[in-house]
Amino acid sequence: MNLEHEGSNARFWYRSEEKEEPRLGWRFREPGADKEMRLGIAQNVKKLYEQLLAEDLPLKAMTVSEFLITAPIWRETIQRIQSLRNCHYAEIEDNVLEENCRPINLLRCKLAMFGATKFDPKSDLWIRIALFQGAPLSKNLNLNGPEWSSFSPLNKKISNEPNYFV
Repeated sequence: MNLEHEGSNARFWYRSEEKEEPRLGWRFREPGADKEMRLGIAQNVKKLYEQLLAEDLPLKAMTVSEFLITAPIWRETIQRIQSLRNCHYAEIEDNVLEENCRPINLLRCKLAMFGATKFDPKSDLWIRIALFQGAPLSKNLNLNGPEWSSFSPLNKKISNEPNYFV
């Protein structure tokens, strides 16, 4: 991932007021960069790394909290790094601010995690899908199966009444 080239910071993500959904804008062509969502994680980590290299501080003898007292701007980035360090799939390993970013790929990945199938892309920005195709009905579920073990306290019995585990 090259964060040095000219187009690496060309886009910005913001939340629309109308539908409250993420939208993508062009940083140097459109207004709204002041409402940017903080999704430039790759750039932030790179800038943090550069500052750590440039600091004339004894970093090996310094705790993270001591560093953050001198540079509190990095609190959010360091917190994200620490909390997700063992979660290999927690971050999108791409520059989502790059001019060539294709949001459709991110959308397909996210929707697939929710069980989406039959992807029908209408553009690079939106897609039509089908959800729950082939999913079992509640009467066909075996609640004693291993896939339900995380819900075991709830699985005493399923009511014939709609909505609730009893």
